[in-house]
Amino acid sequence: MNSTVEYIKEWQKALQIEIQHVKKYGSTRYRVSNGHLLSSSDLFSYYFETTVSIRVPVGSMIRLVWGGIEQEGRVLSSEGKSIILSFEKSLGDLISEAFLYHDPWELLDNLISRLDEIKKKQTKTNSSKTFNGSLYASQAPDCRRLNQSA
Repeated sequence: MNSTVEYIKEWQKALQIEIQHVKKYGSTRYRVSNGHLLSSSDLFSYYFETTVSIRVPVGSMIRLVWGGIEQEGRVLSSEGKSIILSFEKSLGDLISEAFLYHDPWELLDNLISRLDEIKKKQTKTNSSKTFNGSLYASQAPDCRRLNQSA
């Protein structure tokens, strides 16, 4: 029978294969328009409209391309036919039309990292049960109860 750690390793290997496929065959491209600056404190937030309803997870890395300029940013909100993005640099006040690229492999990579955390916790739990004897202690009778009933 396979252990949890072995299953996690298999999942991670499958996710790596999926990441390579997604990287090789490209990003998802969306046309965005009517972009305008919402705020400019530490980051520059922009609102855009889209021609189709898009679903890009909040926090995902994106690339925005317009004219000869390309800028990386993050998704702050994505709902229906509108999206709010944040950038470290200003893109100006208005952007009439641009292309948004989303690379979903980043989410798969985050999942691999989370599986690593689970694998480490699972290994620690198994080793502490073995070394402390707690694996068997939970199955042993309570000696205090035996002494009281005698």
